Amino acid sequence: MDTLLKLALAFLLCLALTVFYNAYYYFLAKRYFAKYNKYIDNMVAEKSDWTIQENKHRIISIFKRAGLKDFNTSAAEPAGLGMMKTVHYSFFDNIAFQNTKVAGLVIQYFKEAMGVFENRIYDSINPICWIETLVFLPRKIFKYLGVGADSLLIKIFQVLWWLVGAASTVIGIVFNAEFHAWLSNYHF
Repeated sequence: MDTLLKLALAFLLCLALTVFYNAYYYFLAKRYFAKYNKYIDNMVAEKSDWTIQENKHRIISIFKRAGLKDFNTSAAEPAGLGMMKTVHYSFFDNIAFQNTKVAGLVIQYFKEAMGVFENRIYDSINPICWIETLVFLPRKIFKYLGVGADSLLIKIFQVLWWLVGAASTVIGIVFNAEFHAWLSNYHF
């Protein structure tokens, strides 16, 4: 019973840490989103504001923790003499760029990041997600390591995981003394 209590406390600690971690980044994203909106308002009012440039690294970190990826976007700019040139730039490197297209994308990323962290909070208290994590643990580990989801290696380890789990369950039931005592009370 002492071991069961320790396992329950360890699980509750993991649950609390998961909720705390995602809540922290959810509220951090909300805070920087409010700062970004103020930055946009100051841009429209033509006031000088360096808030986003000062916090760009932190904002990019929030986006990355939410699993949002950087991408290259292109824009046409005048090159002089009636010519246009196409430039490609990284979205993350230009989140402070004062352009309505970029501002719309940054707002979309903030909203998406807040949604990701909010969903992770709900998932961390959802028992189905914990069961799914346990059942598909090899797939989750390999995904974290960057191995493709359709990899044969993942499928092999997943099947081995299920076989070990099923064998452990059967062995635990068959060789359990309480199970034998219960079974001996019933004569078939």
